[in-house]
Amino acid sequence: MITVLGIGNVLLSDEGLGVKAVEEFSKKYEYPEEVKVIDGGTLGIDLLYYIEGTKKLLIVDAILGEKGPGSFYKIESEKVKKYFKSKVSMHELGIQEVLALLDVLEKPIEEIVVIGLQ
Repeated sequence: MITVLGIGNVLLSDEGLGVKAVEEFSKKYEYPEEVKVIDGGTLGIDLLYYIEGTKKLLIVDAILGEKGPGSFYKIESEKVKKYFKSKVSMHELGIQEVLALLDVLEKPIEEIVVIGLQ
């Protein structure tokens, strides 16, 4: 299973980037059954239900970085956990706890990539 997860809060303008991105993706593209596209909004720890069992996870998120507005970020592998641990995410949804819990439950996700825009 591959999961594309948009996270963010649409009520806070730019912070809703991830949610809006997956909404547009779902409207414009068809994808195979083994791909789930999820509006994770601000679900926090409840995301566990939606991503448990996925093998590959693509997270789309707004990022507070050092490059300036309009900058694109791609974060992969072990850097993903560091990214969420350092709370670069604008909304700090608790995805870091979800990923840690999956590790504890011995159900880690094989591949995680974060795509972000500042």
